[in-house]
Amino acid sequence: MWTSTLAADLPAELLVRPNPQSKLSPARRVRRALAELLCPELRREAAEDPLTGALNRRADQAVTGRALTERCAGTRLLRFQADLDNFKALNDTFGHQAGDAALCLVRRSLEQATRDGDLLSLARPGGDEFALTLRVAAHADPEAIRDRIEQTVNEALAQAGLRNVGRKRVGISVGVVPVDGRTTLYALDAAADAAARARKQARGLSRPRSRAG
Repeated sequence: MWTSTLAADLPAELLVRPNPQSKLSPARRVRRALAELLCPELRREAAEDPLTGALNRRADQAVTGRALTERCAGTRLLRFQADLDNFKALNDTFGHQAGDAALCLVRRSLEQATRDGDLLSLARPGGDEFALTLRVAAHADPEAIRDRIEQTVNEALAQAGLRNVGRKRVGISVGVVPVDGRTTLYALDAAADAAARARKQARGLSRPRSRAG
């Protein structure tokens, strides 16, 4: 069938398992993916968060899902979930333009905090949440990398004048989970999200909403 032939030639990142709630038929999904392949601009827009330039959830799932199937000697994968602290206070006090600027700054800082060649995926699934997948040396310390990420982001926010909002401090809480053995992206994200939530709560903060799966 022609759709199967075309699908076989499409990049793996465009062939993500469809959302069960999606109303697109398989044929329409293939046609959309083909259009994205033929037009680089459409393909970029389909993979990126339009505000920050980070990957969107769909592209992140594809890249990280593929990485979970690969084995590289002397390395291991780390999955991070990051959540901004007091982001609502920043938006309410200085407006959404300041909030957007903070999100873009955070995306740049997350990239700067990682070593060249380690970063596989940097995504903004939505809101003030970010996700990262790194392939690092097997002996690398996940907590040290997490701490470096938090420090880099918080220092960037302070330098931009976006750290202090009245008595509240805007910052980032990061959870990390090493990939040991066979697992799923869903399980990794649930564990990393719980770790980020624990760090936030340890600072006397809370996140009243639950992250979408």
